[in-house]
Amino acid sequence: MKFLLSLLFVFSSLSIFAQDCSIMKSGIFRDAEDFDKTAYIEIDNEYLYDYAKNESEYILSKIHWVNDCTYVLTLVETNIEDFELPMGTRLKVNILETKGNVITYQYASAGNVLKPRTLIKYESLNEMKLAQDKPLPEALD
Repeated sequence: MKFLLSLLFVFSSLSIFAQDCSIMKSGIFRDAEDFDKTAYIEIDNEYLYDYAKNESEYILSKIHWVNDCTYVLTLVETNIEDFELPMGTRLKVNILETKGNVITYQYASAGNVLKPRTLIKYESLNEMKLAQDKPLPEALD
């Protein structure tokens, strides 16, 4: 009986930490740490478009969802000269936390895990542009 209660406690504890990663399936996002205020990411469930320098540079990646909070990006195309990663490179992305419109994620390439990063989701590109000079959301504090 004690074992069943312990097991029930573990499963109920896990559900407390469950998060809704569907926020990443589509939308407009900005990296909270990016100094280029014109840079943004657009996701449409199958593709991720990473724009920089007023959309003059881009990276296009195909998205393969492994589960609700993990996906693999495969680099498909870019117009960035001397881009350091070859096309076909795969990046594994884990969504660590979602809090309102703030997403913390971490990605790895060829076994190298990079430090967690933070994205902010916007309802539209216009909303993102209007928010460029405003303080970051409270969830980042």
